[in-house]
This record gives sequence, C-alpha cells and structure tokens, in this order.
Amino acid sequence: MDTEHLSLVDRPIAALRGLLSWCQQHPNTSALGLYVVIALTANMPIYPGDPSSLSTSTTYDIAQTTWFLTYTPFALAHGHNLFYTDIINFPGGVNLAQNTGMPLLGLITAPLTLLVSPVASLNLLRWSAFFLSAYAAYWVFRRFAKWVPAAFLGGLLYGFSPYMVTQGSLHLNLTFVPLPPLILYLLFEICVLQQKRAARSGLLLGILVIAQFYISAEVLATTAVVAFIAAFYLTFLNIHEVRRRFFHAT
Repeated sequence: MDTEHLSLVDRPIAALRGLLSWCQQHPNTSALGLYVVIALTANMPIYPGDPSSLSTSTTYDIAQTTWFLTYTPFALAHGHNLFYTDIINFPGGVNLAQNTGMPLLGLITAPLTLLVSPVASLNLLRWSAFFLSAYAAYWVFRRFAKWVPAAFLGGLLYGFSPYMVTQGSLHLNLTFVPLPPLILYLLFEICVLQQKRAARSGLLLGILVIAQFYISAEVLATTAVVAFIAAFYLTFLNIHEVRRRFFHAT
C-alpha cells in the first residue's frame, strides 16, 4: 500500500516536472499558451466566436463596434465606400475615416461575419486582442531581457493592464493593440540598433503603420506621440551619435 501511495503522489509531481521542463525548452510557446488561457478566463462566460452574447448592453459602444464589423464585408460585396456611408445618420451620412470603423479587422473576420454573425467576429477579436497584444509586448521585451519571466510579466502587464480590461468590454479599436510594441521596436532598430537592412526595416514599419491606421487612427496617433518623445530624448542624450546614424534612419 505504501508503494502504491507513493506512486500516486509521485506521478503528478513527475508530470509537473515534465511540464516545467518542456516550458523551459519552449519558452515562447509556453508564454503564448498562458496568455491564451488567461484571455479565455478574462472573457468568461463569453467564449471566442460566441454568436449569442455581447460583453455589455447594446446601448453602449459595443453595438456600434459590431455594426462596423458588419459594414466592411457588406461595403466590399456591394461596391460601397469603406470610408463614408449614409446608411446611418441618413441623409447626412457618416465619415467613417474619422470614426472607429476598424476596416482591417472587419476584413480579417469577414468570412466569420458572413457565415455566422458579426457578434461571433467581435467575440473572437476581443479574445484575440488580449493574448496577441500581450505576446507582441513579450516578443519585444525578449529582445532586451534574457530572463524569460521578466519578459513574460512585461507582456502580461501590457496585454492585461487595467486599461485593457476596462476598454475590453466596450472599445475593440482601443484594445486590439499588438502592433504598437512592434512599431516602437522597429523604430528602435532603425534609429539605434541599425542591424537590419534599412529598406527592409522601413518597409516593415510602413506596413505596420498602415495596418494600425486601419485598426485605429487614435492608437496610431498616441503611438506616434510616444515615439516622438523617445526620439527627442535619445537625440539629446546621444547627440554625438546623431550624424553617424542619421543616413540609415532617414
């Protein structure tokens, strides 16, 4: 009986050790998996792709967000303007380019919207926003931090901050933010590290900036403000390096 009892105790311990060993060997996959699980918990009882539930009352902005996800595939299928419509606020219409239309997210989830519902697309994107944002920040922190737990905590703070939790139930355009950390890191590469080809880095930066604009121009603007402050600070902190790095950066 004692041998059997020890075996029952040792098995879960051995399994836990095996899991920890696997996580140490695959830190990036482990971090992503943990972020995915935490995001599932954060959105409960709504599950990814849930077609029947909204996170708040339909009187809030979440209803408008759902409509925007519907409008993008509708406009493309019927040849309508993506950036202006008089379907709402008739007859004056609405300038969607200056609104929270998120055409890129609407395009990505168009198959799910058309086959299931825009609510399903919304809930899939809300879930994805948390773990993708966290993992993007983790990836950037890994470029600087050798200790994986530090990078993991940095990604956790970015992807599941009070800002994300508060805005997550209302404003998808403000919480789908995996691109700002990547944009800032590319700017760091272009202006400071300069280890990659300038044309390649510039092209990638342009793609990310355009993609962020079609998710949220507001988030792109705040990212630009942060980048400007950082560039201003680095320029005057390292004024002797500016001339040598200027050509590559421009």
